[in-house]
Amino acid sequence: MKKKGIFLLHGITKSSSEFSKIKENLEELGYFVETPNLPRHGSCPREYETCWRDVLELTKDELLKGSEEKFKKFREKFDEVFVGGNSLGANIAFYLAGKYPVNGIIAIGPVYKLNRGLEIILSFESKIGGFLTGNREEDSNGYRYHDFNIDGVLQLVEVAKNAPEYIKDISVPTLLIFSKNDNVASPQNAKYFIKWLKENSEVHLFDNLGHGLPESQDIFPVVQEFLNKCSRRSSNIKR
Repeated sequence: MKKKGIFLLHGITKSSSEFSKIKENLEELGYFVETPNLPRHGSCPREYETCWRDVLELTKDELLKGSEEKFKKFREKFDEVFVGGNSLGANIAFYLAGKYPVNGIIAIGPVYKLNRGLEIILSFESKIGGFLTGNREEDSNGYRYHDFNIDGVLQLVEVAKNAPEYIKDISVPTLLIFSKNDNVASPQNAKYFIKWLKENSEVHLFDNLGHGLPESQDIFPVVQEFLNKCSRRSSNIKR
């Protein structure tokens, strides 16, 4: 029997516990599931289980390379490998799938555009940057303003904006799950990811859930059916 592994990455400021329910359900189906903490995450057990100050010290390179190193070790153990994540964790999953062969992708609420309010704030980025130019300090980690890591925020946003680049060479089956009531990411993200992935994707929209999709049992049947389809497809190819 083939060993099947699923590698799931949580969202920014969350921790591996974000996938605890789905992980348990998938393991009951016989999958090996790993839900590692992203770099600089999981170190401050509070409401969101990760300290914002820790996250703001995170660079894009550290985020991507740290996740990649864990995934490389994980994928060596299995015959079939699926990668996925929630929010920015889903964006990182696309980054990994663009570099390494996988059997499928589970993208829960991947981000390209933020919700309208946050996008309006970011639209003032150039003006804010002009103000900060004369009021910022520079250290080994980049620019700071009153010990607030400006570069950290902008680099995390860049991971979202680079979604088309991560996706361009992906041709494996991809499950897209979005919430129409997402209070962080734009509901328009669904149309962007469908356009980029074309016939390789299937999308499910939920009306009654927010940005914390993995915390709901409602999405599990959708994930299970997607994995079943991938298994049937793999069996047909063998024949």
